[in-house]
This record gives sequence, structure tokens and C-alpha cells, in this order.
Amino acid sequence: MLRNNFTKGARVMDSALVASTAGVLSKEEWALRAAEVERQEGDRLKRERDDKERQAEKSAQRDEKKRKREKKTKKQSLSFAGDEEEPAADSAPAEHIDSGPTPQEGEVAEKMSYGMDPTVDTEFLPSSVKRKQERDELKAIEHERNELRERSLADQVTIPLTTAGIDGGKHHKVETTKGSTVYELLSKVYRHDKALASAFSADDVMLLVDDFTFAPTTVLYDILTATAVDGAPIFNFKFTAPKVMLRRWFLGKKNSGSYPLVRTFCPKAVYKKGAVTWEEVA
Repeated sequence: MLRNNFTKGARVMDSALVASTAGVLSKEEWALRAAEVERQEGDRLKRERDDKERQAEKSAQRDEKKRKREKKTKKQSLSFAGDEEEPAADSAPAEHIDSGPTPQEGEVAEKMSYGMDPTVDTEFLPSSVKRKQERDELKAIEHERNELRERSLADQVTIPLTTAGIDGGKHHKVETTKGSTVYELLSKVYRHDKALASAFSADDVMLLVDDFTFAPTTVLYDILTATAVDGAPIFNFKFTAPKVMLRRWFLGKKNSGSYPLVRTFCPKAVYKKGAVTWEEVA
């Protein structure tokens, strides 16, 4: 054992061996400690080899994941055609091929996206050109709607009204324009009844249709043309006449439960008919 430990070419473990054999030892004790140092050194070398193997395995796994990601990204690419090769500088010029008539002056040729094969149908895919077309179409529709609204504001319209708790529940027909506000409509309700006109004003009453009340500034045109999400009109004054009632009666504590589902109408909101009342969906 001693000869093997000190033979030229054997592993040298001077520091560990010297530290473990300090002091006076017998030959057998020295041999046992030298064997223990050699075993510990072997274990250390084995751990180092295992660590290197684990690091190499982790590195290989990372490389494999990266390769799979690159392969997946390449599959998802819309490019089905190879990159065009640029002609070499010293090569002879290619023969001219007539590709057909060029766009006339003033025309805008449709731009093709780089990296897309023109032989593949990609009409179903979104693109900046399609999004721009959709925005332009929406703007055109909105512009047409606004023009129609402006032309219609001066149109005359007859609004049937029923008073509630004011003059015995009489029926009235008020002539006004579609551009009038709710406040202007209420101001005309009692124009033929001087007694009522002296007792109440537009500030004292409010308009109620189905489950909706209206802000004084709401324009009649927006009420008459309001449609639900399915395209059906929300208000039909031929079947349900608007009610005019005292504001203080509606807001009083005794009558707070008479109209529990009432909400203020918003011309820009989208409504649908629910099981009980109108519901706002947007």
C-alpha cells in the first residue's frame, strides 16, 4: 500500500494526507488514513464528474428547447416562399420578361407584404389594409348618420302625451320639431291652459316612457330613432304615450317604490329587452 502511494505517476494528495497523518503513527494507522484520504479523493472526483454530466445534460436540454421554439416559430410564419436570391454583380443581365401593363399615373398599386407567397390565399387573415378599410367604412357610416340627423332636426312631429296626477290625466298632442329638447317639449304641454301654465313650469314636471326618464337636454330625435341591439325601436309612441308627471311626486319618499326599475335614458348606450325591463349591454 505504501509503495503504491509513493510510486511515480500515482495521484498526489499531499495536503490532505499530511493533514490526516500529523503526529506519530504506526505503519498500519498511516496506511488506514492514507486509504481513507484516497477514498475521499475518489468521491470528490466522482462528484465533479457527475456535476459536469448534469451541466452538460441541462445545456443539451436548453439547446433542444431553443431548437423546438425556432422550429415552431418558423412553422407559424406566413412565408411559404424562399428568399429571392440577388443576382451576382459579375453575372450577365437576365433576359427581359414582359410582366404586363404597369399602373397608370394616379393609380395606387396594391402593396404586397414582404415574406408572403402571392400564390397562397390569405384573404381570411387580418391586415393593416383591412383594418384601415373597416375604419374608413365606420367613419363613412357615422358621417352619413350625422348628416341624416342634421337634416331631420327641423322636421315637424306630433308627440302624444298623457299627464299623470296634474290635470286629471288628460291626453295632449304637442306639435314640435325633432330637434327640440325634452325641456322644450315639456314647456309646450300647457300652452293652451293658462291656469296650469301659471301653476307649473317645465322645471316642475318630468317625462317618463316605459322604464326611462330623460334629461332635460335630451333631443327628441335621439329618442324617436333609438333602437335596441336587435334593431327594433325602443320607443313606440303609438302604443305607449309618454307620461308627464310632477317631479316632486316622483321623487317623494311615499312614491319611491312606484317605479323601481326606472333609469335615465342614455342616447349613446345600447339596450336590449330583458325579461322584466330594458337592460343596458354597452
